[in-house]
Amino acid sequence: LELRQGRSWNINLNILQQSFGLGTDKVGLVTGLGFEFNDYHFRNPLTLKVENGITMPDSSYLLNPDRNVTKTKLSMSHLTLPLLLEFQIPTSHDRHRVFISAGVIGGVRLGSHTKIEYEGANKGKDKVKNDYNLSSFRYGFTARVGYRNLKLFANYYPTPLFEEGKSQGPNVYPFSVGLI
Repeated sequence: LELRQGRSWNINLNILQQSFGLGTDKVGLVTGLGFEFNDYHFRNPLTLKVENGITMPDSSYLLNPDRNVTKTKLSMSHLTLPLLLEFQIPTSHDRHRVFISAGVIGGVRLGSHTKIEYEGANKGKDKVKNDYNLSSFRYGFTARVGYRNLKLFANYYPTPLFEEGKSQGPNVYPFSVGLI
């Protein structure tokens, strides 16, 4: 289940956000409610299946010679609740500050599916909704740093991607880095 890193992506949308100052305008707590969407594109033409309660790679659809697989992926969505401690450091421009924050993110999985796209005589897509024994609840750590409208972030989830003992292969722990 090796990933194509350049095609795999993560989008976080915080629809509600609230900041609370801790006695100063330079230190505070930030929380909210949001959604996280993940697409994991596989490097090899594999998808997932659940057999006897165990999630495993599946390449059985490759037996059809009329299908030339062009893309396979696993997609997930989560409802998230972040709690961050944020520091704002003033710069020479009083209105502009450097932001540094770190904290935790809790999440509950809303849905997941796999998708296979193929070309050839039977060009098309197969999309299968399933929980694939993915962890229903997760928590993670986040760090953010930025200036004005540009921030860098990193998220790491020490909760395994799949439920303990219900997947073939090693445990996988998701992480993402990017721009806000």
